[in-house]
Amino acid sequence: AGGGNVGTGGCMGWTWYLANDFQFFAGAALVLPWYPRAPRTVVACLFAAVALSIVATAALSAQHNMGITTFGAAYASLVYFKPHTRCGAYAVGSLFGVFIHERRRRRRAERDLAALRGGVETEPPRTWPELVVALSSGLLLAAVFLLPWTDIKEGGLFDPRRALWPQWQHDLYNALQRPAFAAGLCGLAHWCMRRGGGVVRELLAAPVWAPLAKLSYGAYLWHLIVIEYVSYGAKDYMLFTRVNIAIQYVFVVAIAFALSYLSFVLVEKPFMNLEGQVIEYLAGSRSERSDADGSGMRGARRGGLDAAIRSGVRNPELGEPLINPLA
Repeated sequence: AGGGNVGTGGCMGWTWYLANDFQFFAGAALVLPWYPRAPRTVVACLFAAVALSIVATAALSAQHNMGITTFGAAYASLVYFKPHTRCGAYAVGSLFGVFIHERRRRRRAERDLAALRGGVETEPPRTWPELVVALSSGLLLAAVFLLPWTDIKEGGLFDPRRALWPQWQHDLYNALQRPAFAAGLCGLAHWCMRRGGGVVRELLAAPVWAPLAKLSYGAYLWHLIVIEYVSYGAKDYMLFTRVNIAIQYVFVVAIAFALSYLSFVLVEKPFMNLEGQVIEYLAGSRSERSDADGSGMRGARRGGLDAAIRSGVRNPELGEPLINPLA
């Protein structure tokens, strides 16, 4: 599924990102398992993916004199749908996952040490650098969303007159917008995970979003089918009024989410249950082998925990580095 067409033959063209997402997932599955043995090499590969995305997008934008909207044919065919211009945002998210993994592992080791010493280990307070990162992340997201408005001409997006920005600014924005958006989102997510964010955090953590999150992509897959069914089944042209558009919008959203619920219950959820049982079986088998092989080593490992934390070099429970390679 690819390209900008709504659908050709048996292919739903609007599922194009699934092809990108699968390639990113497959690439991450080949790289990330090496992290325990070569953390800096894995992190370097992720940074290389970000650099590839930025350089490739900038070069294509400059070569074809692209604007910053998706309406241009060159932008749509050469940048918008391609994995080598999209991988940067995925790599930024993977780097954030590495950071959180290292942070939580250090916290777990510190809690174990506090328990051995008979103390109570508490959550460290939020720091000024974290607040600065959160504010910078918000400004970064605002820049990604608001800067394009300074390039819109008086006649709107389709005004044929020359763009307000010079070409190098178009190239720079095209190259950085997706990695910058991902970085800003990661920064705000980290602030919320550190119990910051206030009302924003409470709103985003509301339980009402959980079922909608499970159905949203299914609704996206179904909504265009509903729109085409309504359009091709119409016997006359629709009268274009705000009320008619609002009614059709609500109708399409409702039917798309209803169909998404059915596909979730009949297709997605059964496979999720099957996947969970397989993972549980594999994890149980590994746990049994670990208990059989390592029961005599637990005392020695816990005895070395204090020295490992003081040195900050290795985690004796996992045999992996505690130093964050992103630092």
